[in-house]
Order: sequence, then structure tokens, then C-alpha cells
Amino acid sequence: MNTHTDEAKQEMIDYCRLYYHNDIIRLKQIGELEKTYHSSNAIQWYTKDCFAYRFVNKALRIENVEALYKLRYFIADIYKNIKEIFDENFEMYSEYLKTFHFYRGLTLSENDILQIQNCIGKIPCTIFIRKIPCIDAW
Repeated sequence: MNTHTDEAKQEMIDYCRLYYHNDIIRLKQIGELEKTYHSSNAIQWYTKDCFAYRFVNKALRIENVEALYKLRYFIADIYKNIKEIFDENFEMYSEYLKTFHFYRGLTLSENDILQIQNCIGKIPCTIFIRKIPCIDAW
């Protein structure tokens, strides 16, 4: 399976348009991605406040294999970008790599929290949950 072809890129764009067909803002972002995207700026697209981050993470979170396959072009580019940055900085950080810990925050619904609580003791888990009150300004 070749993840990096013009066909794979177009398949991803078409899939995103279909998924966001009723969302004018996301469709505009997809059009911008189609015109300006380069493999070397995948991380910038992933970290932008746009559809790319939300769509990839949702597909990963719910294990949507079809969506992950359709997004393979973008996911492969993110991987290549991260690996390139890692390789460029390996020597500088190699002494610390033995103790690096990475954390990421995630907003969970009440239902998700209940499901996690019901699994405690049943499956191995390395999740730290801290409940933060919802603020309307977010």
C-alpha cells in the first residue's frame, strides 16, 4: 500500500469533504489544505485550529479503520515530520530520553469518564483523570 500518492491525497480530501459536507468553515479549511498543503508542513496543519487535528484524533480514538485509511496520506506525513525533528535533535536530547514522559490533556464527556471508572481494576490502565469545572469562555 503506497500511502503517498496524489491519489491518496485526493482520496483524503474527498473523504474530508464528504464528512464535513454541512460545515462551511471546515470545507473552507479543506480547500485551503488542498491548495497549500506540502508534506513538510503536516505538523503545522495538525496543530492548527482546524479540522485536521479533530478528524485524525477522533478516528484514532474511536478506532475508525476506514477513516484512518483515508487519512493515511496525512498521518504518514505527520510521522515523517516528527521522525525528522527527532533525528535532528537526537544527540541533544539523548541523555534525557531515558526519563522523558509525555502527557496530553483530553476533554472527556461524563459518559466517557463513567466508562473509564467502570473499567478500573478490569483492564490495565495508565490514565490520570482530573475533573476540571467547565468554563463557558472555553
